[in-house]
Amino acid sequence: MDTDRPSHLRFWLTTQTFGMLFFLVMGVLGMLVEANDAGCMYVTPAFFIVLTIVYPAARLRRFGAATAVFLLYLTAGSYIEYQMQWVAERQLASPWGALAWGLLGVLVGLVADVTFRYLPAGLAAGWRGAITGALTGLALFLTTYVAMTTLYASPASQQTHFVFFSSRAVFSLPWMLLNGAFGGYCAMALAAGFGRRARAAMAT
Repeated sequence: MDTDRPSHLRFWLTTQTFGMLFFLVMGVLGMLVEANDAGCMYVTPAFFIVLTIVYPAARLRRFGAATAVFLLYLTAGSYIEYQMQWVAERQLASPWGALAWGLLGVLVGLVADVTFRYLPAGLAAGWRGAITGALTGLALFLTTYVAMTTLYASPASQQTHFVFFSSRAVFSLPWMLLNGAFGGYCAMALAAGFGRRARAAMAT
């Protein structure tokens, strides 16, 4: 693995750019999925969600890159969740549930970072990306399940999306694992291609 450490500026520009992309994926694609009855906003766009999380880790090769992607989600996202799910609709059991959603996102990023960092050094890049992506998809599934079963005032069974994490989990979980693996693989390939172009440009 490449051990060159990126500058602090490059680290934060990259991670926060992909943090905004993650925010857009969850917002725009999520709304499109919901508006067209195309499944669940946490499940259907799993490929794009994982791609935005794993790419910074693959590109920067610095522990914490995937976790840093969730900074915007933790701050602005928690505030939006608070306004929508507590102030407007009172669906959360506590206002702290909004912050808990954000922290669960940070946990997903940490899973991606730990997996990417501690897989065997000799593992092929494609496999590193695919395994990292699959476990990130699994983390997304589990953290969403935890949120739905612990953070809301109403029972999980009464929540619209919970069916995708209970009776339809036989579809949702493999979908998130496979799309996560493909997203991680593509993130690794894109990062490698960008790195080659950058090195070629520096050599000319």
